Amino acid sequence: MPRASCVATSTGNMWKHSSLMSSPNSTSVSAKQQPVVTRLRDTLEQALAYARAIADNATDDQQPIPLELVEDISSNCSDLVSILTTASTAR
Repeated sequence: MPRASCVATSTGNMWKHSSLMSSPNSTSVSAKQQPVVTRLRDTLEQALAYARAIADNATDDQQPIPLELVEDISSNCSDLVSILTTASTAR
């Protein structure tokens, strides 16, 4: 199971996301990082909208998405968290 912030559940119906998107703290990132962080937040918000649409479609059609797809997306989310964790400890 992927770690923390960006997780698709095994049913593919839900994503959790961190306070990164809901409570931006622009004073904690450099001016160089700000546009990149903003773009990442926007992209994650779009990804959540897509995930909700996928969940709605699966429910409406009564056809689950393949578990392999959920696992692939979960792996990408885990990689994202790992990369950001590395960035958060950079010195």
